[in-house]
Amino acid sequence: SSVEQFNVYVGLLLGPFGAAIQLWALAVFASSVFSLPLHATIIAIGCVVVFYSTMGGKWAVMATDFVQGIIMIPITILLCYLALSKIGGFGALISYFSEPAFAHDFQFVKDPGQFPDNKFGLQWIIVIFMMQFLGHLNMGGAHRFLAAKDEKEASKAAWLGMVLMAVGTFVWFIPPMVARFLYQDQVLAMDIENPSTASYAFMAITLLPKGLLGIMIAAMFSATMSSMDTGLNNQSGAIMRNLVPRLRHVLGMQPLPDQRSLFWAKVLTVVLGILVISYSLVMSMGTDIVLFDAYLIIGSVVGLPISLPLLAAFYLKRLPKWYYFFATGMCLIPSAWSLI
Repeated sequence: SSVEQFNVYVGLLLGPFGAAIQLWALAVFASSVFSLPLHATIIAIGCVVVFYSTMGGKWAVMATDFVQGIIMIPITILLCYLALSKIGGFGALISYFSEPAFAHDFQFVKDPGQFPDNKFGLQWIIVIFMMQFLGHLNMGGAHRFLAAKDEKEASKAAWLGMVLMAVGTFVWFIPPMVARFLYQDQVLAMDIENPSTASYAFMAITLLPKGLLGIMIAAMFSATMSSMDTGLNNQSGAIMRNLVPRLRHVLGMQPLPDQRSLFWAKVLTVVLGILVISYSLVMSMGTDIVLFDAYLIIGSVVGLPISLPLLAAFYLKRLPKWYYFFATGMCLIPSAWSLI
């Protein structure tokens, strides 16, 4: 359908950016831990991920999801426990939020003008919630449920994901908070651009035993392989299964045999990998963009307007063919205006 084709083309534009942000994030962590140049780290990690994604494909990446989850969950829980122990327990952590030096910065809803563009205010929180809500209600992430044995098992997977994300919010955010309370000067003294983005890495270096730190880094490599799959395997598959057959049909050519399709899919994966590495290098050179902001800009300006019309389709079963493109165009107008 035309809607399906449109989403494929949009994914080709946005997928590599999301993968580049994931690569950038891992490179920041790895370069902080090993004291390596950031740009060289991006290239090295990117080449490893591209090789793995090209040779193993999507099923191999999904297998690493399971392995890295088994490794990452206990280690991140341990780091959270060590951070709480370092600060004196959960009660001591809570007491820091009431101190004058931190109370204003850590209020849940920020005051208008406290951050540029009113970030972290009430309107910002609503938009971010909608981004996450819509981001998990799309066919791009459906493979994790389609791979389940049946509908019951897919439902269990969804509930487990919700519980783990809710608990993970506290597990992942507590170490950076402790870094702010106890190690602010040391974190800011790190020799990288935007050192605050490496606060979690600093806590891992400081608190984790050396052996566990290495295991955690290995698991993060695996997690990044999974995240980069959106910009590599998904996009190369979409090109070969959606774009190329349609183009060959228009040109009056025969469909490609499966072996030829597989070969060109691998070639496309390598090309997209080079593009992802290039995007990540460009992002790392910008001193005015931080990781979190880069993700939010892409998601809010483009991703959210495109996803909103799909949300209506959950409740309105009979919609005209022109509805999706009209609604998407109307939703993109405020996003375009915000960039002016």
